[in-house]
This record gives sequence, C-alpha cells and structure tokens, in this order.
Amino acid sequence: MLLFAFVHLENYYLNVSLLLFLLKLDIRMRKIFTLLVLLLVLGGLKAQDPHLSQFYAAPLQLNPALTGVFNGNYRANFLYRSQWGEILRDESTSQFRTMTAAVDFRLPIKKNALGIGVEMMNDKAAESNFGTTRAGLAISYIQNIDKWGRHFLVAGLQADMIQRSFSLNGLRFGNQWNGTFYDPTINQDDPSYLASLNQQYTFFDASAGLLYFMRGKNKRTTAYAGFSAQHINQPNESLGGGTAKLPIKYSLHSGVNFKIAKKFDLLPKFLFQFQGKNIETLYGTDIRYIFDERDPSGNSFRFGMLYRMVGGLNANNANGINSESIALLTGINFHGLNLGVAYDINISQFTPGTYTRGGFEVALTYVGGWEKRKSPITPCPEF
Repeated sequence: MLLFAFVHLENYYLNVSLLLFLLKLDIRMRKIFTLLVLLLVLGGLKAQDPHLSQFYAAPLQLNPALTGVFNGNYRANFLYRSQWGEILRDESTSQFRTMTAAVDFRLPIKKNALGIGVEMMNDKAAESNFGTTRAGLAISYIQNIDKWGRHFLVAGLQADMIQRSFSLNGLRFGNQWNGTFYDPTINQDDPSYLASLNQQYTFFDASAGLLYFMRGKNKRTTAYAGFSAQHINQPNESLGGGTAKLPIKYSLHSGVNFKIAKKFDLLPKFLFQFQGKNIETLYGTDIRYIFDERDPSGNSFRFGMLYRMVGGLNANNANGINSESIALLTGINFHGLNLGVAYDINISQFTPGTYTRGGFEVALTYVGGWEKRKSPITPCPEF
C-alpha cells in the first residue's frame, strides 16, 4: 500500500479527513491519489522533525543541554526506528525509518563539568526517499548550584548541517492513470516544475537548551526538567527555489526517579513539543527493578508505557489534539550497556488502515569511564 508513502504522520502536515478518504478508495486509485498528494507535498509542505518514543535514548536530538549529563566520562548511543513496516510490506516501497547516533564526553572542572558531543540523524520516507540527514556538534556547561553538590544547572548549544533530499524515481502521478491501469510511459503533468526542484539542499541549523537536575539524599531519588529551542535561526528548507522557513521546535521535558519498594523504582516522564501548528505530548512511566539496591545506577531491568497525543491546530482550532499511540517499553542495563525496545500501538483515526500497528524502536547506549579520571559530580538523573 502506497497510502503512507511520503505522508509520514509524525513528519508532515496533512489533513486526517483526506487520508481517511484515501483509505476507502480502490487500491490502484489510492496509489494514484496518494502520489498526486506527494506532488502537492513537495510543492508546499513544511517538514517536521521525526519524533521518537524513546526520546530519552537520543538525548542530543532532544536538547543540547543533555550533552555530558550521565554517570561516567563518555557515552555512545544508537537508535533505530521503523514505521508502517507491517502495512507497506506488500508494496514495492521502503519503510519510513529513522536512525540516530551520538558520542559525547563529560570533562570535569572541579565540581562542574563541560560536555562535548557529536551527533547525527538520518530519516527516510518511503518510495520518494524524502530524507533528512543531520550532523553537528553540541556543547554544554554543567554548573553546580549548591554547596552539597545535589543541584545542577546546564546550558547547551548545538550547531548542525542539515540536508533535505528526495528522488523522483518511482513516483507516480495522477495523469499516468489511463483509465484502466498505471502507464509509466505517459509524460508527467508538469515536467518543468519537477525539473526545477532541488533534489538535494543543505543548510545550517542552530539549537539551544537549558536543563536543571538534582538528586535527593537518597541516591535513588533524582529529578530533571529541561527546555530546548531547535532551529532557532529558522533556516530556509525549500526544495523549489522559494522560501520555506523551518519553524522553531520548542520542547519541554521532565521526569523523576524514586524508590517505591526495596528493589523497585518508578520513573515517570513527560515530553511536550510544538513546532509551527503541530503539537505532541508524550507521558507515562517505567518501573525499574534493580538487581543490587546498593548500586542504584548499576544493573537493572525496566518496563513501562507511554501515551502519545498529537495534533495540528488550524486557524479555527478545529482539529485539536487527538490520541495517536501507546508505546510499550522494556529494557535492561548491564555493566553500563543499556538496551531499550519500544513498540507503538496505533490508536488514532488511522486504526482502520494500520490495524493498530505502528512504529518499532531499538536503542543501545553505552556509558563508560576512565578509572583514574572519574567525575566528581554526583549521580545524574535516570532518564
């Protein structure tokens, strides 16, 4: 099914009623109408950033102030997400997928620290291969704000180069339907317009963020709250030679970690993002089982659930915010290696087309340290 080609729910503005209409069409006609929508998308749609269920597992994608905020001297993480794989498996098209990777370091400065990291992200959308590739440098300063070393304030900056790209190969257009079947020999409606599009376009992007975190007298009690503004320079991302400013994305995120039983902790977390007219909220909790309660940052197993709501606000505020998915989470931390898995169960108005199937994520993080250069900063929050 090509219905979801280039119409990524998390990445692009599109009216729900139009997509529900497409769901009811004959399969061949759906392809034609969908790809006609693709052309409209290329002409006037502004891209959004991909979102992740395990947002805490890709910290430099969320907030540059999270650079260097971990219990160790260095950290490496990788995350892979695929979307609509079960739906598109019968079609000759690729899935929607997102990959992120980062390496960051924490350099102690007495009771404070400097965080430095590099990160990248690659996002591809189905048969058009509409993609975003981002790579950049993040830096943060971690300031101790009390004499007991339990409260910290972090400021971070990030600079990226972003490339938007797509491929015309494989796209189908409405006029190539001859009344009986799709005919690729029919010329496209407006080849001059397609020829004028930039199939690759690169621009500079800047982000900034703040973070507060603390730990209680009990080392298993931590809390954090952060704010970030990405694309603060609002770069032009137009592929057609015009002007299409990338809206600033604002993110608020917070969470706590506290003991609920001898070896069990609760880790509720919250994320709120808005970009342009698009809004997303994600909140829920993990329950963590600690294998050794004397080592609260050590080996553990966790499971939990997050609830996502998304929406696009039009001029009349008619669409509002609607339920989108429930993300089931699980993971294990073993000697600094953290493996997390998430699966989104779709509960939106697209359930008739998705059969509740959504996105799958796997994340891998490793935190290490140099034995002779351990940071004097007290334990960081559990995300």
